[in-house]
Amino acid sequence: DSSYLYRGQRLNLDYELGLLYERMDRPEDALHCYEDLMGQDSHYRDVADKVEELKKAISSKEEQAPSDAAANKQRISFL
Repeated sequence: DSSYLYRGQRLNLDYELGLLYERMDRPEDALHCYEDLMGQDSHYRDVADKVEELKKAISSKEEQAPSDAAANKQRISFL
């Protein structure tokens, strides 16, 4: 139960979980952790920068996805 964790421990745990998700190439999950953390303490470490960077990376990735799909449709595959 997280109610037994001290506030600082909980903040650190959320931050470390976000870092882990980033390293696992799971930016949406990392962003969720960091946004939860910002709700608790918006000045914790560099969490505001992390949120901004991940939002940019995710939106950039989403903008590229349609062009990647279009490029794949134009390829001809021979079996």
